[in-house]
Amino acid sequence: HRMTVTSESNGGTAPIALYNPNMLEVKSRYYNDIRRYSVPKDAVGTLDEFLGVVCQYHKLPDTNVLLSYTDPIEKDELPITNNNNLEKAISSSKSSMRVQLYRESDSELMYQKVGKQKQNSLQISAPKEF
Repeated sequence: HRMTVTSESNGGTAPIALYNPNMLEVKSRYYNDIRRYSVPKDAVGTLDEFLGVVCQYHKLPDTNVLLSYTDPIEKDELPITNNNNLEKAISSSKSSMRVQLYRESDSELMYQKVGKQKQNSLQISAPKEF
């Protein structure tokens, strides 16, 4: 939950959201269904708790869902498979944690997306024969 105030510089009409360090801002995507919400950080201490919260917002059963998140610096999609991955995802999120959900039956799709790494654009030629 963000606290909202108005700015004096624009006549007090535009709301300004203030950062709350106790809340986790989440943007989650389940195929074409995209949700934005805030959850108390202490309510998502484990992967099971976090999965339950995310699935609740998407109205999904949490038993057949896989999670990944987008690293805010490298822009890589990384899996969330345990509590350590979740902790890293939360701690690396700057303003909002971006989460993708996949049906367990689509695990190949998730790991194909997760496995795509940025290709190095520098081409090194093979050594010439002497």
